[in-house]
Amino acid sequence: EPRRRSMRAALSRAQARGEARDDLQTELVLDMLTGPFYFRVLFGHAPITRAVAFEGVEYVLQLVKPGA
Repeated sequence: EPRRRSMRAALSRAQARGEARDDLQTELVLDMLTGPFYFRVLFGHAPITRAVAFEGVEYVLQLVKPGA
């Protein structure tokens, strides 16, 4: 929960600055950011690399941007 709380606060600040959509479903975004990593750890189907982490976060941030 502490990590989700800090990510929730970061998304809220981004919304206040106009850097994130107003209609953002914050809890869903948090699930989208964390879910793939838990899935890979629990099921071990693929490694978690820096590239995977970076690409996953970048992809979700594209969805968060206004006008997406």
